[in-house]
Amino acid sequence: MTTLGEEWRAVVGYEGLYEVSSQGSVRSLDRTVLYPDGKPSRNFKGKLLKQCLNVKQRYYGVRLSKQGKTKLWLIHQLVAAAFLGNRPEGWVICHGSQGPLCNEVNNLSYGTVVQNSKDQWRDGTKRYGEKCSWSKLTTSEVLMIKELYEKGTKGKELAIMFEISHSRVCDIVKGRGWTHLNNDHLSSQCSSNSCLGQAGVIT
Repeated sequence: MTTLGEEWRAVVGYEGLYEVSSQGSVRSLDRTVLYPDGKPSRNFKGKLLKQCLNVKQRYYGVRLSKQGKTKLWLIHQLVAAAFLGNRPEGWVICHGSQGPLCNEVNNLSYGTVVQNSKDQWRDGTKRYGEKCSWSKLTTSEVLMIKELYEKGTKGKELAIMFEISHSRVCDIVKGRGWTHLNNDHLSSQCSSNSCLGQAGVIT
């Protein structure tokens, strides 16, 4: 089903097999599959494809098949290739103010990594802290680490307590990690000498 104003174009690399729309939908086309060894051919009716959410990357994707090989593609990759043209070398696909789950062409653009990061901060879509799927800590735990360190708890003890590395503790209390929670008076108290002992071991 096509909505008002929706435009469909061939998926780059899968011409004649799939199409992607300006609103981020993907569909297969009617086709006939010829089987080897004398098996009868089979007709397949085109249909709108179901998209899956990659929880870790926070992007929608879809599986496309060609010549017996299936590959998972992110929707914004397909839309950008079809509607924005070739991506300049070293540039990335940027999502706009509607966030990473909106793959409409008017929410996508090409830009540098730095520009993409600035846009994410501006639009409030930047993943940081516990919003990152790979984060081992919550915001409250990081604030507790900062508070306990300020009160005299050693970095080594904090590492054991929160089951993270010594270097990670030092990054947090020195303001190199979870920078959106930085307090100047905390980070300045953690000098290289106070956080690291001899041979780089936190004491």
